[in-house]
Amino acid sequence: AMGRSLKAIGSLENLKRMDVFFLIDGTRSMQPYIDIIRGSEKGAGIVQNIIAAFGNEDAFMDTKLRFGFRVYRDAYAGNSGLGEGLPLDANCDVSASSLRSNLDSFADKIGKVRASASDAASGDNDYEENLLGGITQAIDDMLPCPDNSKVLFVIGDHGYNAAAQKARGIKAVDINALASSMKGSKERGEKAIVPFFIQTPNSGSYAKNPVAYQNAYAAFRRQAIKVASTVLGQGRQSETRTLVLTSNDKRLTEKIVNGVKLFGDSRVVNEIIADVQGGTPLVDAITRLQGAREFRNLPGLFWDIVEQGSCKALGKQCTERVYETVFEGYVEDTRDVSVDVWLKSDDLQ
Repeated sequence: AMGRSLKAIGSLENLKRMDVFFLIDGTRSMQPYIDIIRGSEKGAGIVQNIIAAFGNEDAFMDTKLRFGFRVYRDAYAGNSGLGEGLPLDANCDVSASSLRSNLDSFADKIGKVRASASDAASGDNDYEENLLGGITQAIDDMLPCPDNSKVLFVIGDHGYNAAAQKARGIKAVDINALASSMKGSKERGEKAIVPFFIQTPNSGSYAKNPVAYQNAYAAFRRQAIKVASTVLGQGRQSETRTLVLTSNDKRLTEKIVNGVKLFGDSRVVNEIIADVQGGTPLVDAITRLQGAREFRNLPGLFWDIVEQGSCKALGKQCTERVYETVFEGYVEDTRDVSVDVWLKSDDLQ
């Protein structure tokens, strides 16, 4: 029982390790957004902003963050439109030096990204991008250290056109299979990947072909809702509005920081661990904390991920109280008192 308990506590501890991944449309209209993620002389990049926000609040002090990214375009860019990136590595160490090394790599790689020429200028007459191919690649890039919490931010304006990809000889991505693969499984102890979609504002009135633009723009939102609602599952559909957003470049940082915070509160994880160590069933601990004032804003998907990641390791204690074994002991009946050892109450526990 002790071995299982330690493993279960370890799986809960992993909720405080977050892998934050950005999938970025790399076409010309996205240059201002790439600049914000990268940072410039005028301001810090997105990663520095997230770290600063987490460092200033008690709720996030224990949360350890790793970062990665991938750029996607359309097939005209070669390699099925999948471009520069920093996949997450298999070094799951969260020491200060390891996290610093990750930040340095992120800054170095994202610093070299440039938005490419527009589609039409490259002989590509549609507005669609390889959005689903990009997500497929991002999931692959995020695979290492599977016990960490995984949050994916997809930032773009146009959706995916399967027919256009097939016409270029590229195998079409099945959105249903893709979304299902992100859902995770409680039985297998796999956490869901949390997908945030941030669509840039509609600028179709300036497009050479406004109808084609609007179709591609609508496809992004439709596909985003499909993926988000599949990951959320039954009973959580109202949360799609938390995961599918629109943002101009002025508010992008704020929306991303807020999104990471929804899934990165280490205080709540510490409370769950304390309850579970005391023998409380995980589902009861979750129910208690969902009712606590300070955690009411956490989305249902967060609590689902807690269960998904830890129920398998906890076994019966996922749903049933675990009572500690009680041993009888004897104290010699004598008037002489001698102090053997001082214990603080938590040591005694």
